[in-house]
Amino acid sequence: MKLYTVREVAKIFKASERTIYTWIEAGYLRAVQIAEGNMIRIREEDLIDFIQRHLTIPEDIPQTLRSPSKSRIIANMKANMKSLLEEGESLK
Repeated sequence: MKLYTVREVAKIFKASERTIYTWIEAGYLRAVQIAEGNMIRIREEDLIDFIQRHLTIPEDIPQTLRSPSKSRIIANMKANMKSLLEEGESLK
């Protein structure tokens, strides 16, 4: 199981660490508190789930109902998600 720090997730999303903490506190992004204090980690599975839940176009829409531009957007988002996760992996 891969675990990310808040700092790594912030780099992946190009957001501030405070934004990531806000998402966690609001319940949008699941996290694990490792020890007392600020030892928080985000599981890779939870990061992927967060990304999938916040796609602008659900994946379960049949291809015939999607416009070509939306299909390209989804393909680009999937490629970007893979790239973000690989980028996060390289931060270790």
